Amino acid sequence: MEPHEGQVAVGKALFYDGKKYIFCNCGRKYGKSEILIYSIMRWALTHPNAACYYIAPFQKQAKELIWANQRLQNFLHESIRSKYIESINNTEMRITFKNGSFIKLDGADNYEAYRGINPHFIAYDEFKDHHPQFHVGMEPNLAPNDAPCFIIGTPPETDDNHFWKIADSLSDDPDGAYFNLPSSSNPHISRDWLEKTRIRLEKRGELDVWQREYLAMRVYGGRKSIFPMYGDKHVIDYQRALNIIRRNRRKWKLYCTADPASASTFGVLFTAINIYDRRVIHLDEVYETETRETSSRKIWPKILEKLKEIQPDLSEWEFGRDEAATWFGNEILDITEGDVYFIPTQKSKMSKDDGLSLIKDQMLYGYWRRTERCVKLDWEIKNYIKNDKDKIEKKNDHLIDCTRYTNFFDNYTHIESEEPPVDEEEELKPRGYTVYEDAYSDLKKSDWTVNALDENYYDMEDDYDF
Repeated sequence: MEPHEGQVAVGKALFYDGKKYIFCNCGRKYGKSEILIYSIMRWALTHPNAACYYIAPFQKQAKELIWANQRLQNFLHESIRSKYIESINNTEMRITFKNGSFIKLDGADNYEAYRGINPHFIAYDEFKDHHPQFHVGMEPNLAPNDAPCFIIGTPPETDDNHFWKIADSLSDDPDGAYFNLPSSSNPHISRDWLEKTRIRLEKRGELDVWQREYLAMRVYGGRKSIFPMYGDKHVIDYQRALNIIRRNRRKWKLYCTADPASASTFGVLFTAINIYDRRVIHLDEVYETETRETSSRKIWPKILEKLKEIQPDLSEWEFGRDEAATWFGNEILDITEGDVYFIPTQKSKMSKDDGLSLIKDQMLYGYWRRTERCVKLDWEIKNYIKNDKDKIEKKNDHLIDCTRYTNFFDNYTHIESEEPPVDEEEELKPRGYTVYEDAYSDLKKSDWTVNALDENYYDMEDDYDF
């Protein structure tokens, strides 16, 4: 069978353009096994003494994918196999060629065994399910022979996966080639079958499966998502948010909430909550993953910079922290000479499920917003999903914890109304009068000399803080 256009483009990047990293994010039935087998076979045949490896997530999986069904061994036509193949070892899953090259199949779970080898070509199948340490150990091995690395697979459910980390790293790599190849790029797949599959998955409430598995899209969470209602409507421009808060400053309480860590991620969230209509706006964040930067003396200047930009008067802020981080609270007291005290939570008395349900309600009924500066909060929420056992794993939730803690400090317990709280456009419209304007109007009626101040009126108003 002739390769289709999607496969031809991949082969061109590898064999003609000389790309060293080929990354194929593809849908099911695109023809990934065929292009992988073709590529590794061609490389072994055209490069004498080449050590070529095909790596599936597990050794048993490698056997099932292309060995037990004879797809690899019988790829060459029977009339020419004897001309090029020296031997086939079923125990080792190794094909040895007469030019000295070989193809070896194995699993990424056997990552310790591959440190220090010198491959000439390596292919990863179903990459999202690989043990991440395999490529960490293998990548330095590519250097001695300038070996190409061919990576292929369907996308994972979350961004917290080596699949996307490697894919994103190739965006500006001149030696890399990235391909997005949906199932429909294979012309041999029935369009009618694809459409029926889409309809069936959509009816089951699994549109995310269709998008991820067949369109090869970057989809977050899907049916396992903790926050399926979250989206673009929950984002507000940072400067716009500040304008809303500053126009009605006394209606808003400001919170700086920390989830400290000395040996992992240190998260801090800066939030404003309206004391009347209960709107929540997460304004900014600190998200530090380098352990050498997570000490109190290193993290405090970063926190202070954000605080001063939003509201420089620290007495206007409420400070809170995870109750387990007593060391952080004590050290900040020392650093600030007693001016800043981070109140500990009582999370042992807090239900995590209740806390997450409250955040869901805030999002669902229009009370919850975040600015574009809360990049990691956005990332955590999109990737916060249940595992295969329908449980929430304790990972990548540092700023999500901060949102729960902030609600706790504010005594935010429930949504009283399911109606959106306010019209922000109306809120930002210029007011008819200010206190100064009222006083100035009365003064004009009784003292004609005040007209001489008209040209300086707006400058004078700036000097008054009402």
